[in-house]
Amino acid sequence: SFPTRRSSDLVLNKPQGLLSQKAKPADLSLNDLILKYLPCDETFTPGICNRLDRNTSGIVLCGKNLASARELSSRIAGRDIAKRYMCIVRGIINEDQRISGYLVKNEESNTVTVTSEPDPDAAEIITYYKPVKISGMDQDPGFTLLEVDLITGKSHQIRAHLASSGHPLIGDTKYGDEKVNACFRDKYKLRSQLLHAAEVEFSGMTGILGYLNGKIIQAPLPHAFARIQKDIFKEK
Repeated sequence: SFPTRRSSDLVLNKPQGLLSQKAKPADLSLNDLILKYLPCDETFTPGICNRLDRNTSGIVLCGKNLASARELSSRIAGRDIAKRYMCIVRGIINEDQRISGYLVKNEESNTVTVTSEPDPDAAEIITYYKPVKISGMDQDPGFTLLEVDLITGKSHQIRAHLASSGHPLIGDTKYGDEKVNACFRDKYKLRSQLLHAAEVEFSGMTGILGYLNGKIIQAPLPHAFARIQKDIFKEK
């Protein structure tokens, strides 16, 4: 939680493997844990304002009351809250890039497809990323640690968009490189994508969220992610 008892919002660091919201009644989700911490009444049931995939770790935001939850959700939709992710991808990326496309979701398979052409059923997506570390420039395929800034925020956007550009996330079983993933399973026991919601930055906040204006909140990399990163990029 943000460090004041009078704050109107919670900032949580979701572990990999935990659902943001229930998929079926028996599931344990982050929302269930929030309800154990925050009271609910006739007018308000606490819940998250942004979702992460089950196997994506990192920052999730929650309003402590109805007014703050509505304002927080509005600010997220209005892109006043910058969300930055860390991931490791296949291949060498040397320059910052801003890529765009169109995303179509298949509800039955819970997968998405990214195309370059507009479609009546597609949502426009924009993803900005910059390389932080590069490994294996003299090898194929090499790897890049990326910082990703979501300009839009759609389901599976980072995973599918980077895969469509030729740089799938390491460990991603839906959109990734099966051969590379098999190597990481054997060496690191990795069974999910290396994707972490590492930072949020608040701008233009007023009213009930005014105390957050200009603040940046970060969540450290999970242990497994940090260990693999250290090994790939030969950190001491």
